Amino acid sequence: MMGRVAVLKAYGGDFELREYPVPDPEPGAILIRLTRAGVCGSDLHIWRGEMKEVYGALPRDLTFGHEMCGRVERLGTGITVDSAGHPLGEGDRVAFLYFFPCGRCSVCLPAGRDGELPAQGPGEPGGGDGALFQQRVR
Repeated sequence: MMGRVAVLKAYGGDFELREYPVPDPEPGAILIRLTRAGVCGSDLHIWRGEMKEVYGALPRDLTFGHEMCGRVERLGTGITVDSAGHPLGEGDRVAFLYFFPCGRCSVCLPAGRDGELPAQGPGEPGGGDGALFQQRVR
């Protein structure tokens, strides 16, 4: 199976579409066929060249995207449920969360709560199973 990706070649410039071989999902992973993708404010800042201190004076084949949805193409070994514990199968529609709260780091914890972990179960922020980052679209 081949996939396509849009690569930024120059700040403020056009994107180049490239094809690449899509690997089979590893155990515990999911292959998603994207159907829609969004462009966020950070993407625009990068495209304009306003984040060169992070990405370099010249873009080095940057690819964008952390807002997307699609359908489950293939499930890796051991995957039977989504991040909320609901059954997941090939063909199911999913929407990505661009981050999956771990409930442990300073970004997830309010100021002054370092070290306190919320008492939550698998599939919930702080539940310890952050390997899945998609949510089934109902």
